Amino acid sequence: MTNSRPGIRLLKKDWEGNPLSGAVFTLKDAEGEDVSKSPYTSASDGLITTAYLAEGTYTLTEVSAPRGYTAMEEPLTIRVGEQHQVSVSGGEESFYSVRPGTVGEMDALITVRNRKAAFAVRKVDAQTGAPIAGVHFALYRQVSAAGGSVRKDYSPMDGYQDLKTDKNGILPGIGMDLAGGTYYLTETLAAGGYDLLSEDLCFGLGSDGRVSVLSSGHETWLKKAVSEDTGETSYTIEISNNRMKKVRLKKVDIASPEGPGLAGASFDLYRADGGVRRSPFAGDLYPEETACFLWRERRLWSFPPGLTTWWKRKPLTDICGRRGPSGSP
Repeated sequence: MTNSRPGIRLLKKDWEGNPLSGAVFTLKDAEGEDVSKSPYTSASDGLITTAYLAEGTYTLTEVSAPRGYTAMEEPLTIRVGEQHQVSVSGGEESFYSVRPGTVGEMDALITVRNRKAAFAVRKVDAQTGAPIAGVHFALYRQVSAAGGSVRKDYSPMDGYQDLKTDKNGILPGIGMDLAGGTYYLTETLAAGGYDLLSEDLCFGLGSDGRVSVLSSGHETWLKKAVSEDTGETSYTIEISNNRMKKVRLKKVDIASPEGPGLAGASFDLYRADGGVRRSPFAGDLYPEETACFLWRERRLWSFPPGLTTWWKRKPLTDICGRRGPSGSP
């Protein structure tokens, strides 16, 4: 069987012009109907397909990119004229090229290019942007739950139970090697002097090679950059941490609150569980000679924001305090 006319050859290459396999495309006509029964996947020589298209308008969409690459951000519109002339529009022009075909062989050669992609998670100081080393995380998959809902898996992924940021604040193991899907990052241990994240970071890695932050209110943590030299697209999620607040307590004479402090007092710190005191959170806390001491220096800040605490003055009455969401008392 021979075709009545030449077709349109579609090729897939990387940014340097090398054939790229594993990219998946759909081709639809003006009514939105698929030209083929199944999507096209580029072969080892980069060939997507040779399409024999009648006069009309068609849409080529890259639905999945090879791992480590990003797909075209917008579909291409292909127009075939009455005399088989071919034009292409839409999307960023650096992603594709069109070459007229050779008489008797093809109407046109359309080459679609992919940018390489990089992905990293970085821990930074919320005020200065400086990297924070020594922060521990665990990575969880999103899984299906009953009733069609989704949830965080009960256990971390194998090999991702304890990830620790390096001197540049980078979290090892998080990158484009991850399979496409939705993930949760849980901070398990903060660096000294910093608050622990109060909630998980949820992010997605799409089959098109794009990264997204799905946690509401933290979308700005995602940074995207494109290298003009290599064409590489870099995604970085910068998780910011706030430094802990200091709380200074001073024991004074009620008749002279601005006067010298009273040394020798002893305190216990309790968690308030539903208004009921349990065992002491910390006991036998003695102020310094100035009658002052810091919660932070005695590691008494390591309870979540909003936790109500009870200070017991021996042998006097109790003091009730509450730590606010920002770390303030």
